[in-house]
Amino acid sequence: MSESELTRLQSDVQKLRRGYRVQRWLLAASFVMIAFLAAMIFGRSTTVMASTTDKDGILHVRGLVVEDGNQHERVRLGAPLPDPMIHGVRYKRKGAVSGLIISDAEAQRLTVG
Repeated sequence: MSESELTRLQSDVQKLRRGYRVQRWLLAASFVMIAFLAAMIFGRSTTVMASTTDKDGILHVRGLVVEDGNQHERVRLGAPLPDPMIHGVRYKRKGAVSGLIISDAEAQRLTVG
């Protein structure tokens, strides 16, 4: 192997080493950015949309839903309420209604309002 070939090979190895270091740095920076974005997405709080407009602190909301441990709706207070569901079938109302819906364990609803 001639000296010029040896010099060229050494130069190529140096270029490969530099490229490898740059790729390692970019990979590390990418992991840091992914971790930061994941922390931003999963660490944010849930937005609650309510307002107090009176000086005495009265809370104004359009509705309130209480769920059980399995995330089934048990109590719903709202204006307007959704159309009623009876035995798994959604029935249309003639008009909007406001009031209170209480559901039992079988999702049967008692509407007050």
